[in-house]
Amino acid sequence: MSAPLAFGCECGAVAGAVSAEGIAQGRRYVCHCRDCQAFAHYTGHADTVLDRHAGTDILQMPAGAVSLARGRDSLAAVHLTDRPLLRWSCRTCRTPLANSLASPKWAFYSMILTSPDARAIGNASAKHVFPESGCNVPDDVEQASMMAMALPIMKWLASARWTGSWRQHPLFDPKTGAPLAKPVGLSKEERAALDQQVDAFCGHAGG
Repeated sequence: MSAPLAFGCECGAVAGAVSAEGIAQGRRYVCHCRDCQAFAHYTGHADTVLDRHAGTDILQMPAGAVSLARGRDSLAAVHLTDRPLLRWSCRTCRTPLANSLASPKWAFYSMILTSPDARAIGNASAKHVFPESGCNVPDDVEQASMMAMALPIMKWLASARWTGSWRQHPLFDPKTGAPLAKPVGLSKEERAALDQQVDAFCGHAGG
């Protein structure tokens, strides 16, 4: 079984770990969707988060596999669209950390892999999603279907509901179910500005 993985933001305000079991169950993807690209620009970390094809490395796993050692008060959350997906970062250094849905009952955790150690996890088996939104993504990359992505998530959700472990989601208050940071929303103008940065990055990358 894989070893546990420590993670944290650049300034050290947020730190935690992913269990070995969580890594073993996890599914590794490279996401090229415009929202993932926009989040990298929103946090000011596009140059370190996005690869040359505008892909973001993520590891999806059960939320119960993740624990925070510190930084519950240093989290920030944003809705980039009117959909319920939350994107999490450090409030101080703005390091992108994770994606989740807006309720702990959706007990999965999509970790954004920013460190070399984290990116080495399952690297050979990483599959690509939304390559059509990326920058010159090669035609021969292995893609993941939406069904293939959804099946393990549904399994994790069912297990969390059955055991009650959804209450231990690391990004939500276990008593109230509220997110640990009050999510902010973007105006149409703010999102349009991010989309301009997305387009500029792809043009700079040769896309």
